[in-house]
Amino acid sequence: MVNFFSTIRFRLTLWFTCILAIITVVIGVLLYIGLQQLLFVNLDSALMNIAQRSVEVAQSDAQLTQFSRDQLLQRVTQLGISPMRLTDLDGRVLAEDSIFPQLPVLAAAIADAKAGRMRCETFDMDAAADVAASSYRVCTRPVRVNGVRVAAVQVAQSLERDYQTLQNLQRLMLYLLPVALLFSAAAGYLLAGRALYPAEQVRQNVERLMTGQIDARNLDQKVGQNVDADEIGRLAHTFDSLLERVQETMSRERQFSMDASHELRSPLTALKGELSVALSRERSADEYRDILGQLEGSVDEMSLLVEDLLTIARASPNESQTGSNESQTGTVERMERMERMERVDVALLLRQVCERLQVVADDKTINLKCAAEIAPIYVKGSRLKLQRVFTNLLDNALRYTPSGGNIRLQARAERQVAVIEFVDTGIGIPAEHLGRVFDRFYRTDAARVRESGGSGLGLAIVKAVIEAHRGSVRVTSRVNEGSIF
Repeated sequence: MVNFFSTIRFRLTLWFTCILAIITVVIGVLLYIGLQQLLFVNLDSALMNIAQRSVEVAQSDAQLTQFSRDQLLQRVTQLGISPMRLTDLDGRVLAEDSIFPQLPVLAAAIADAKAGRMRCETFDMDAAADVAASSYRVCTRPVRVNGVRVAAVQVAQSLERDYQTLQNLQRLMLYLLPVALLFSAAAGYLLAGRALYPAEQVRQNVERLMTGQIDARNLDQKVGQNVDADEIGRLAHTFDSLLERVQETMSRERQFSMDASHELRSPLTALKGELSVALSRERSADEYRDILGQLEGSVDEMSLLVEDLLTIARASPNESQTGSNESQTGTVERMERMERMERVDVALLLRQVCERLQVVADDKTINLKCAAEIAPIYVKGSRLKLQRVFTNLLDNALRYTPSGGNIRLQARAERQVAVIEFVDTGIGIPAEHLGRVFDRFYRTDAARVRESGGSGLGLAIVKAVIEAHRGSVRVTSRVNEGSIF
């Protein structure tokens, strides 16, 4: 049973909720600080306006009634709607409302007033008491008489209402945060489930596929059916492509097993018949010797077929019969372990193979040309395997070129690559067969090949060995005109 806390849905919901909680807390803190600053700015502006209006009204009254300087300053405090206090520029209190809080006169505020600057600051009357009830905002600005700064006026305002507003906001956020996170977690869980529903569909499809035994018969089922073309859908279609490749591989392996069994059955049948004949009656030593010779030929035929199969299995990492150009690094490593790689002159090797099969060409009156003055072309590889490749290709050319035909072998180097061509004027290969001539046991004309003794593995070995040497093999052909490998 799947652990709920280890599911992607739970983890997505958890991450979504945590991120939302962090964002909400950050926004709440910024909102709290911003509101606090805004309240102080508005309060400071209001206190400064009160002080300015009081001074302006007092100066206007003084011009009408000829107040003295002291009367003018006392008049300023009488006109304020908030608690006010007047001090001289030395810090002595000149006049003070009875409700003005008992706050000290700070030297910094008097210094700013002397310089003509305004100043606002917060005072905490009692650190042990409630902050909201004991805090005041005090703004100080200079008072001018006839253009001369003669005093400083201070206006005070309790911060209880402002702090109460901030506390209400704080409580509101504390109450709403858990509720918001609860609803966001529920919404995130539903959205995560909705987003992961295609993954559940894919899982169910795979589970249905696995209810039966997986083989080539049910690999054609699609796990990406009815799935949207999103990331999960693309993953499902990739899995379908993998299943298709597995199905193709299993089909090829099954066909290979059938072909190998079929190829081995003929020499085994012949061997069984020869043994039955030999045991049917008493025979002379010479007759037994003849029968044993025939049996040895049948065993040689089976040994050659088994050796061909082993060569393909060792050199080929996969059944690359679809024409893919995938990396063959793993194959090269396998070949290096199989036998020692060496520096091979493929031009010289080609001449040697040509000379060895010259007698066959002469017997069929085929004009075999192999340039004798080919410059050395060195590659890293297996001399025996490359010799097998050249022999197979030349043997095929001799086998399918009628008497009087021509076969030409040539080698050259192009951009650090060795290019070797086998050109014949034989019967050619029909276009519909060109794509499969390198398949194992594939024959364009099964009856003709069996008569000539072929097993259908020659070109498959060529392809496997050449690709193991990080090369490629191609063929072009026209019926009754010839082929070029």
